Amino acid sequence: MTANLSEASLSDTHVPRISMERAQAIARQHFGLKAEARELTGERDRNFHLKAGHGEYVLKISSALEDPATTAFQNAMLRHLEGTGTDVPIPRLIPTVEGADEALIGEEGGCHIVRLVTYLGGTPLAYWPPSHAIRIQVAQISARMVLALEDFSSPYIDTDMLWNVARADRIRPLLSAVEDCDVRQVCDAVFARFEDVVAPTLAALPTQFIHNDLNLHNLIVGDGGLISGVIDFGDAVKSHAVCDLATAAAYQLFDIDDPIAALSEMVAAFHAIRPLTEPEIELIFDLVRARWAITVGIAHWRARRHPANGVYIMRNAPRSITALMAVAELSPAKVADKLKTACQRSPA
Repeated sequence: MTANLSEASLSDTHVPRISMERAQAIARQHFGLKAEARELTGERDRNFHLKAGHGEYVLKISSALEDPATTAFQNAMLRHLEGTGTDVPIPRLIPTVEGADEALIGEEGGCHIVRLVTYLGGTPLAYWPPSHAIRIQVAQISARMVLALEDFSSPYIDTDMLWNVARADRIRPLLSAVEDCDVRQVCDAVFARFEDVVAPTLAALPTQFIHNDLNLHNLIVGDGGLISGVIDFGDAVKSHAVCDLATAAAYQLFDIDDPIAALSEMVAAFHAIRPLTEPEIELIFDLVRARWAITVGIAHWRARRHPANGVYIMRNAPRSITALMAVAELSPAKVADKLKTACQRSPA
């Protein structure tokens, strides 16, 4: 049975209206940082790149509608990762002049939470061509982050997170916004199998907190084609380790001739660092397809409600549709056998 989705859970949060001059003043007042600001993109936050004489930073100003527990949770996750000594390249939280992780400011539209993190330089992965080397790095980063977060605990549970692939069944009602009958049918079949086969197996697997959004814009590539940054913990959620891998893989399988061979590479690389169980391996292909179907459902639904922002909202939908269509006739069982073979050849 699919859950009902309220308008509140689907609504786009209000991005605070902050000028560059105001951002510079906030940085001086709350972080003792004198810097030049330039605006960055952000779906829910107003983000600014700050360049100071001794370093570069990102000033993140949250929507007034953001639950304070959400940013506190993200802060705690970043602090935990930093404390584990992981080599995953993540932003570092910079404390306020009072030693806190964040500050509260009053602006037009309400009160906003402000945070400062280190800036990770490089080029978003979205502007790099797909490659074996990149796929391996992404899988390895997912595995290392999963391991680092295994013992992270938090009372915060986001039950409204639409992008949690473990709850893909909730997106099925949104397919009413998809006008193409063939696309709608393929997505519906993915969700039907998810409800009947995937969800019961997932329910028996252990849960932990994961990054949950290693997409092409949240991974930064530096010199030599090495991934130099993992950003945006806004979709972090308590889910399953294999869901982090599946979500990361979904974005790496776009625009390539043999997506299953590429998926096998990623699964083997992940398995070599964080061993996958047989039930996890059997679910990966279904979870990747579910992530694509989630993207299609949410994008079409939101684009219908916000047509003026449709181009941005739909940016990943066409490639997700193409990927879904390309593997629609494949047998999940046969794909799982290939993934198991790949893991056997790459022992943990």
